[in-house]
Formats: sequence, structure tokens, C-alpha cells
Amino acid sequence: LIISALVIVLRIAWIYPSTFVPRWLSPGIRNREPSPGWKGPLVIGWAGMRGVVSLAAALSIPITTSTGAAFPHRNLIIFITFVVILVTLVFQGLTLPFLIKFIKIEEIDPQISIEKQEASIRMRLLKVSMNAIDQKYREELAVNGLISSFQAQMQNELDHSGKKLDSMECETYESNEVSVFNKVLKDLYQLQRKELHLIRKEKKFGDEVIRAQEMQIDLSDTKLND
Repeated sequence: LIISALVIVLRIAWIYPSTFVPRWLSPGIRNREPSPGWKGPLVIGWAGMRGVVSLAAALSIPITTSTGAAFPHRNLIIFITFVVILVTLVFQGLTLPFLIKFIKIEEIDPQISIEKQEASIRMRLLKVSMNAIDQKYREELAVNGLISSFQAQMQNELDHSGKKLDSMECETYESNEVSVFNKVLKDLYQLQRKELHLIRKEKKFGDEVIRAQEMQIDLSDTKLND
């Protein structure tokens, strides 16, 4: 039992330096892979069970030496190997689920959904564009209506992307709130389409201007379905 305990302790003690020393020496590993913390190596060390390979190595010891004498302590070596296998395979194997539950290990590298990745990237692109307009084209923004309108569109899309990201992370009741919000927006867009239809009948405004407004409504409506 003492040898079994020593094997378990030595393996756990070896796992930690073998896990963290390469991270300390290589910035590439630190940037590429998230830190496993102290829980991950502990589970790996505890899961180091001995089995058929260890027993096969012990049984491969010859019964006699080249002189014909019995191999010294062969039976003791086989017995110790069997006990180590029994302890590590049975005891560690049965207690591994309880250890994982006790230390509350979490997923080290959770997979972000494609939808969330797209929304996050889009938000970053919009923020870069908004900052560029504010910093580099402030004078043009003050006098150019097209740039001002484009900035407003980007701000609207940025707000929608942020709302979309929040809806992915919020609780159920918050998701329902976002769903109701989207439903109200769809109803408003439908009312705007009907109003544009009446405006077209009045023949007071150019058809191109009306079509541009319809395209803007359709674009905003499409974003709700993304």
C-alpha cells in the first residue's frame, strides 16, 4: 500500500511541472492554449491507472537467471505490481468521478457557437468603423449627410448585434423578452411598409426614394432573422 500511495503521489507531482514548465518557457503555448489551472493536472494525475502493461512487464521477468538459480524476489515483484494495479485501477478508477465532482472541474476550452462568433466579429468591425469616422472624418461627418446616415445605420446595427449577443447569454426569461422585442419590431416594419404603399399612391415622392426606404426596412427586418 505504501508503494501504491508513493506511485500515486509521484505521478501527481510529476504532472504539474510537465504541464506548466512548457507554458512558462514557451509564450506560443501560453497564447495558443488556455491555462488548465490546478484542477486539470490533478484529474490527469489521478487517472494514471496501472494495468496490463505493468503486469506483463512483471510477468516477463524470467523464472531463473542464466546460472539456473531462481530470479531473486520475482514473486515479490509480481505481488507488488498486482497490488499497485489493484489500488490504482480499482480505488482510483472508482473515486475518479467523485474527485471530478468534488473539485467542480469545468470545461477548459468551451466551444463558442458559430452564431456568437459571427456576432462578436461583426461588433468589433462596426466599432472600428465608428471610431474611424469619429476620429478621422469628424469634419466630413458634420457636413455630409450621407456619412451621417451611414454612421446612424452602423450604430443601429451595433446596438442590434449587442442585443443579439446578450440574448445568447441571458436567462430564459430574458430570451423571451428579446423575442417579444423582435416581434414588436417586425410588426412596426410591416406598418412602415403599408405606409410606404400609401405614400406611393399619393405620387408626391419619387419612386427611387420610396424603394430606398423599402430596402432599408427589408434590411432591418432581415437582421432580426440572423
